[in-house]
Amino acid sequence: MLISKADLENHGFTYTHDLVLNGELAKFVAKESGILEVASIYMWVSPLSGSNDFEVLYIGKAGYGIKRRFGQHTGGFKNGVTGKSNLKLIKKHIQSGNQIQVFARNAATIALFGAEASLYSTEEEAMCKAYEPLWNRASFPTISDTSEVIKSFGDEPESKDTIYELEVDFSQFTNYEDIHAFYSSLDILGKKRFIGLLGLMSQIPPFSEMPQKIVGGYSQQLGNYNGIPMLVYSQNGSSGKALPKQWGVRIPLVNDDDKNKPLTIIINHKYKNPTLDEKLIISGNNGEFSPLDLDDFIKNYHKYIFINT
Repeated sequence: MLISKADLENHGFTYTHDLVLNGELAKFVAKESGILEVASIYMWVSPLSGSNDFEVLYIGKAGYGIKRRFGQHTGGFKNGVTGKSNLKLIKKHIQSGNQIQVFARNAATIALFGAEASLYSTEEEAMCKAYEPLWNRASFPTISDTSEVIKSFGDEPESKDTIYELEVDFSQFTNYEDIHAFYSSLDILGKKRFIGLLGLMSQIPPFSEMPQKIVGGYSQQLGNYNGIPMLVYSQNGSSGKALPKQWGVRIPLVNDDDKNKPLTIIINHKYKNPTLDEKLIISGNNGEFSPLDLDDFIKNYHKYIFINT
């Protein structure tokens, strides 16, 4: 379906990026838009020659801002099934002589049940219904047996690649779309490690019994993980927020291309094995710790964690 330039402006969209080819991949080239890095929705559109109308190609949402989301898309073009499919469509469209422009808007918020919530998911759904984008997809397959992933950590990363070429159903998690987008941006080894972590957490009480949610980011985190969205396993208070002293583990949802922030897990100090060799970890100011070797942690977590049953 088409959308006019006037409708884009009336709906509050701003021209933020061009989506262009970059060798065999694609990249987002930023414009001076001034859009805030908060929950947003965005559209990939193609301007029609001699017209003020655009063909609507794709509509998406960005729970933590478009800069982060487009970084995930860029990773997905290399590593994700959906991302690779989108890349084929992008290449075919641009190589046929067409442009792709990106428009975005910061989502509205609503006060509901005593809390302020973003309407970005609702806005994305409404825009998809209104403009029927050509490239959006509705569903993806499921992988459920994470135990096999954990067992495979003795193998070479390439030995079970076919598992990670599938998409994974994260719908049991709150904000699962954000986790799915993060997962799709990872390379094969990153996907293997992430699924290995989730598999472990599902098998180890009390972590398996804790609610999970994505938190936008904490300050005073060990390493370079300040302000990074995290998948948090924690007991929650009456307001729904993770209780400061009742959390179990945090998994930073870091972009795969940031080598200064590798995928890791941050563990509450109260679960630390008293016999743990300190040379195997990095510790924070409050005693929380992360393994230096994530693969070793996934294979031999008992060295690191002690659960008092």
